[in-house]
Amino acid sequence: METTDFIMYLRVIWKRAWLIGLIVALTVGVILLTSLTAGPVYQATVRLQVIASEPGDVALFSEFKSGPAAEEVSTAQQDFIAALKRPIVAWQTIADLNLGISAVDLLDRMTVGTEEEFIYISYEADSPQDAETIVTKLVDNALVYYRNLRAKRATVLRVFIAQELEKQQKNLASAKEAFLQFKLQHNLDSLQRELTAYQDELRQLRFSRDMAVMQGEQKTREATLYQEQADKATQQAEEAAARGATSTASYYYGLARDYAQKAAEARISAEAAQVARLEYEQMISDREARLLSLIGLTSEYDAKQTAVNEIQANVNFLSGKLNEAALKESQSLNAGFIQVAEPARQPDRPAPSQLPRLLLVGIAISAAAGIILAFVLEFIESFRRPKPGTQAQ
Repeated sequence: METTDFIMYLRVIWKRAWLIGLIVALTVGVILLTSLTAGPVYQATVRLQVIASEPGDVALFSEFKSGPAAEEVSTAQQDFIAALKRPIVAWQTIADLNLGISAVDLLDRMTVGTEEEFIYISYEADSPQDAETIVTKLVDNALVYYRNLRAKRATVLRVFIAQELEKQQKNLASAKEAFLQFKLQHNLDSLQRELTAYQDELRQLRFSRDMAVMQGEQKTREATLYQEQADKATQQAEEAAARGATSTASYYYGLARDYAQKAAEARISAEAAQVARLEYEQMISDREARLLSLIGLTSEYDAKQTAVNEIQANVNFLSGKLNEAALKESQSLNAGFIQVAEPARQPDRPAPSQLPRLLLVGIAISAAAGIILAFVLEFIESFRRPKPGTQAQ
């Protein structure tokens, strides 16, 4: 059965071989006529190199990312080729060069290929000058579009960070002003230094007070001792006077006066030491009260200091990220990660003819179309042919 069907198919093809041949001949003729009448075609090529494929984002927090370099290069190539084939890039090129063709025609004459980290963009034109000029401008516009597209995320994030930084700077100014007013209100510069200074002063005052106490006690003992010596000398003088020893009595009276004077001076020194002790105690009391007052300010002082430090840390963090975003944006806009490795140059000779390939493709397609048409005609004819055993009315 299958053999019979195959033979039947061959008969159908043979029956309308003239039609198939005619279609093939017309196709070949059109191809030959088009190729012979068309002028020479020149092709210029630009080679680009993918240097890296880092993301254009700026991470607000630390992150770790790793990936195969081949995938990154492939992603960058695909993204750039997609940008290259955008109609807006083609229309921009047409407008820049004042070309009289459509974006579709422009892109149809362009071919793109990749090899490792390289991208090849070729363009065919009727003159070598046009081929070089058009492919160069097309690639330049595509790079600008691609870099703007890549930089957009960094640009948006840069604007966002700049806005947040401005807010934090205002908050920092307010926090510093509140902290300054707090210091002025309590006559402070550094609370820790003030506490340390008062503690050191208290230790010195307590030491001076203790020295005054010791000095007062010492002078009191000296006054007592001198008074005892004065009393003893007076007694001796009186005894000598009673015996009629005038010279001896005079000596002891003079000695008594000296001891009495020294006793008076010692009592005065003791009283001065007592006054100094009282003054030191008053000063110690004042310093202790001030120290307690400063200790009571510790919580509020630390809270205001912490607020300033935290906002300052936020400002420093956002400033660093703003610089990073600006660098990312500038890098994407100015340099990017795709560079021209070999610029286009005017071709020395026309591009190789595509006639053999066009003929093979045309013959194959036209033959297939002829065979399909032959079977369609055979199918239509079978419906019109009267069936066996029937008579025409």
